[in-house]
Amino acid sequence: MSSFSHPRTRVLAIDPCTQGFGFAVLEGSDRLIDWGLKYIPRRAPSEYRRQIMTLIEHYQPEGLILEDCAGPGSRRCRRIRHLIAQLATLAAAQGVVVYTVAPAQVRHALAARTKHHLALAVVRQFPELLPRFPPRRKVYMSEDPRMNIFDAAALALAFFRAGPDPRYT
Repeated sequence: MSSFSHPRTRVLAIDPCTQGFGFAVLEGSDRLIDWGLKYIPRRAPSEYRRQIMTLIEHYQPEGLILEDCAGPGSRRCRRIRHLIAQLATLAAAQGVVVYTVAPAQVRHALAARTKHHLALAVVRQFPELLPRFPPRRKVYMSEDPRMNIFDAAALALAFFRAGPDPRYT
C-alpha cells in the first residue's frame, strides 16, 4: 500500500498555463492548506522552476501532482507538455514523488463534464475558494486565469479519491 493512503499526506498540485500556474496545497482530501496563482513572463522558464522550488521548500510536500499530458482528455500544447516534464524532473531531483493524473480521471473522480462543473465540485469541497470562483465562460471568452487554481485543486482531489493506483507514475 502506498504512503499516500494516509489521510494527512501533504501534496502540491500544479496546473501550468501560458501566463504562469495555479497551485493548491492539500493535506489529505479534506484540508486545503494554500492556493494561488503565480504569474510568470512567457519567456522565463527558469522562473517557473524557481517558483516551484520555492513552493516545494516552503510546504515540504510528500508528492507533486501534475497533469498526465499523455493521458485521455489532455489537450496541452507542446510548450506546456515540455514544462510539465521539466517540473516532474525537478521535483524528483528534490526527492518529491511525482504523480500524474489524466484529465479524464479528474472529470470522472469529481463527476464533472465541463471545467465549470469541475470548479463547482471543488468549491463544494472547499468553500473558502468561493471568492475566487470565475464566472461561467462563454464560447467567445478566454479562460479566466483563476480557473487554474480550481484545476490544480481538482488534480489533487482526483488523486486522493482514486487512492493508491499503479496508473500514477
